[in-house]
Amino acid sequence: MLPPIGAEIPCSMYAPSAKLEYAGSVLALEFKGQMKQRVEPDPSQPPSKSVNLEVIGCKVRAEADGMTVVVEQNDTDVVAASTLAVIQSFPPKFVQRDVLPFTVAFHKGDDEPVVLIAKKPMVLVAEIVRYPPDGDLYRLEAPVELVASDAPDIVAGRLTAFDCRKGGL
Repeated sequence: MLPPIGAEIPCSMYAPSAKLEYAGSVLALEFKGQMKQRVEPDPSQPPSKSVNLEVIGCKVRAEADGMTVVVEQNDTDVVAASTLAVIQSFPPKFVQRDVLPFTVAFHKGDDEPVVLIAKKPMVLVAEIVRYPPDGDLYRLEAPVELVASDAPDIVAGRLTAFDCRKGGL
């Protein structure tokens, strides 16, 4: 039921109603892009019950107010913190929890992009009936605060909505 250890799974992502607070505005954004995950063993569970998913690439982009906004994995996942677990054998049902440390880059014209870093990873959660997903809805577990690398104690933005569909798009 679960994918084999070592498999690399690419998946499309579409977040049509994302909300990002930045520079005194709330941006309504339509993000499109890709995520790729590698299946790793979950040391706390038998391989028939749960696997870890290491994010090995994630990038989505949106256009708004004359700028391009890019959300991207900010580093290779050193610990496979994302999980895929069986919650029901028949018919199959899984819970997937994607944990993504990320940056947001705001590109406007020829100016140097403004890059903010998530204080904590974005967590997307879904109950799915197949893996890889096929257009399934993943919900943002909690808003994510964004900071500049040179001012990690000052919140410069917040990702408040990022419900997205993954796969089959």
